[in-house]
Amino acid sequence: MTLGLYLTRVLGLRILAFALGLLALALGLDLLRESRALAMLGGQEAMARYALLRLPALAPSVLPLAVLFGAASGFLALSARTELTVIRGAGVSAFGLLRRLIPLALALGALHALVTDRGVAWSERALAAAFGPAVDAPAPEAGDRIAVRLPGEVAVARLVSPDGTALRDVTIFALDEQGGLAGRLEAERAMHDGEGWRLEGVRRGGAETRETTVPWTTSLTPAAAADLAAGARAVTAAEALRALGGRAAATRGADYLAVQVQRVGAAAAAPAVMLTFAALGGFGAPRSTEGLRLAGLGGALGLAFLALDGMAASLGRIGSLPPVLAAWAPTAAAAAGGIWALLLAEERT
Repeated sequence: MTLGLYLTRVLGLRILAFALGLLALALGLDLLRESRALAMLGGQEAMARYALLRLPALAPSVLPLAVLFGAASGFLALSARTELTVIRGAGVSAFGLLRRLIPLALALGALHALVTDRGVAWSERALAAAFGPAVDAPAPEAGDRIAVRLPGEVAVARLVSPDGTALRDVTIFALDEQGGLAGRLEAERAMHDGEGWRLEGVRRGGAETRETTVPWTTSLTPAAAADLAAGARAVTAAEALRALGGRAAATRGADYLAVQVQRVGAAAAAPAVMLTFAALGGFGAPRSTEGLRLAGLGGALGLAFLALDGMAASLGRIGSLPPVLAAWAPTAAAAAGGIWALLLAEERT
């Protein structure tokens, strides 16, 4: 077995164990909060279904912590068994160790990017469809109001059907190139037949038109209308790109959408940063407390990175930071800090 495969197996099994434990803890706390509502909806069967639908939303928060603490425990174990001493004595540097963990970092990064991009959005929609407001995930209902800015227009309406295929009391404000009001159209109903929208009972400027129905060419889809009625939910990077390019209705602000696109790439890099912090635990003297102190330092740096990352993302979503800076600055700073700390630890030993 090569050194890279051995390190990947040792660290990977511990990361998996920590991930399962943290997921079980997070899910248990979540079920405790929702237990009364779920008991009324179907008891144990409802709880089991809720757990399956909720797991993808918990994974993005749990995975970085599992990598940090699981890998740190693995490096501490290798150090305690003097295996790292032998490896380093054979001429393998700290960065040589990390280089051999690149496949593990790439696999974990791909998984983290996937659950960050798709997990939360899918979970929110699935929970709303299955349980609705009983678990604080309201589903769209008839009569819910929507207001959305679309390319060249702003639309306001109310749902007739929860799936978003029928709207009533529709008002469409046309916008000019500068974003100013260029006209207004009102309709009693808007119906989607699977191919496009048609407006019925149309009034332009307060006067009835002669047409029985009028086509409405818009990027608003029934699914987007339902999402808007239920409240703002997480969107995937693909949905955000379509909205930013004017090919889909924007259910979130432009700053939020731009940050969401950038954060997918940053999420893929997070496990590699956590592995760098975790590696500090392997540079203490065997059978001493030095490794624990270094592992504690790595853990503190990792938690600080997560806090800074969340803060920067929040600032980016409200437009206080440029999207690229909000998504990538914490990752770049953490990577630089982890490399610097690792160099210092290696020089001391």
